[in-house]
Amino acid sequence: DSKTFYTSYCLLNKCCMKFSFILDGVLYFLGCDYATILEELKNRDLEEPSLEALCFALGEESRMRIAEVLLAKGEATCKDVEMEFQFSGSTAYHHLSILVRAGVVKIRTAGKTIYYSINKEHFKVMGKALKKFSDS
Repeated sequence: DSKTFYTSYCLLNKCCMKFSFILDGVLYFLGCDYATILEELKNRDLEEPSLEALCFALGEESRMRIAEVLLAKGEATCKDVEMEFQFSGSTAYHHLSILVRAGVVKIRTAGKTIYYSINKEHFKVMGKALKKFSDS
């Protein structure tokens, strides 16, 4: 019952063609901004949260500290994370990418700038998923 998503990005004008294979056929999104598509895919992931992905993302000390800074500041750019932790640009981007893929962090674009913030909705869903372990 798993769904497979195939995405192709146009890096010149940030347009995206997304194919979503579903039981009834193929769903196409043409000419959509890639950040919008990523947000839509993250929201679909909220339906079936991955505890493994959450633990992997927050199980590394640097990523946990990044999440705490994002929670305190509200949002930050990759450059802000770079400066806060004395990371190289690629290291900051690597950690942020893992946090985004796990659903811990969400993105917002303003022009060419990408802002990262805590995805509180994901944590609400994860809280419900974890509740089964505390209920007797």
